[in-house]
Amino acid sequence: MIVKQVPAVIIYAVVVIGAIAIFVAIENSKGSGIILNFDRCDEIVFKDYTTDEKEASIMFEKINQFRVSNNKSRLEFSNEAYQLAEFRAKDMVDFEYYAYTNPATNSCAENIRTNYRITDHVSESIYGQDIDRLSPCAIWEDGNIQEVLDEWFSKESTKNNILYANHIAGAVNCFWDKCSFIALNSDGHGNKCIA
Repeated sequence: MIVKQVPAVIIYAVVVIGAIAIFVAIENSKGSGIILNFDRCDEIVFKDYTTDEKEASIMFEKINQFRVSNNKSRLEFSNEAYQLAEFRAKDMVDFEYYAYTNPATNSCAENIRTNYRITDHVSESIYGQDIDRLSPCAIWEDGNIQEVLDEWFSKESTKNNILYANHIAGAVNCFWDKCSFIALNSDGHGNKCIA
């Protein structure tokens, strides 16, 4: 058997070309959000608040308890509001935004309410993290729905919406890190699409 030796110049060329390719890959990844094994990123902890019907029901009951403790009437559960809240939470995740109005479609709870057979006006409170869910540095852990409620009950704007006296019905739903509380009223409270 005859073994042919590979000339040193060819080996050298392969090593140099490989090194150049690695350098180019690293340079091209900078600022692109791509984390190569050569780079290190800090962990970012995100909370998953996704609710099933039982958890959403518990959240809604706690909202009613909060209303009663503040001398407001209990809200009736609305299946239509539940479906709208589910859509809104998923819409924020799917379109990667955290706002009352989808910046890509200009849709908000009020202007799509009729898609869910809602004739009353709607007022929404949202919860979420303005994050990159797909970051390679992301670490997801289960969130506690009480964290969402605590923020809603302490933040002036959401607290005022939850305690609005003329709300008659509503529901809440969460998907990943986004939550939506939808309340129904007949007097137009909260009927604007805002950013």
